[in-house]
Amino acid sequence: MEGLTLRIQGDVATVAIDRPQARNALNLAAMRALGLALDEAESKRARVLVIRGAGDKAFCAGGDLKELEHMRSSGLELSAPVEDDYGVVRPGGAPPDGVLDADEDGV
Repeated sequence: MEGLTLRIQGDVATVAIDRPQARNALNLAAMRALGLALDEAESKRARVLVIRGAGDKAFCAGGDLKELEHMRSSGLELSAPVEDDYGVVRPGGAPPDGVLDADEDGV
């Protein structure tokens, strides 16, 4: 999987965003790989998902702005691929049991 690694041990799946040279910013390939990793973790019945960033500079800088700028300047349509790839966050209401969620105050 380009841009990330997946390790599943027992009930725990660990995804590492592996683009430290770009402060782990998610490009389209990494977003696609994230979707595949989530599918695989689900198919292996992982009960815990840990997402971390490689390196020591940043967890994840967000979307890869250099890639998005390149797409824009090349005249490529931004909305379709970005919407498709950001679709890895699956709709469905409340998070499953055991998912930690923090509000803006970290609580």
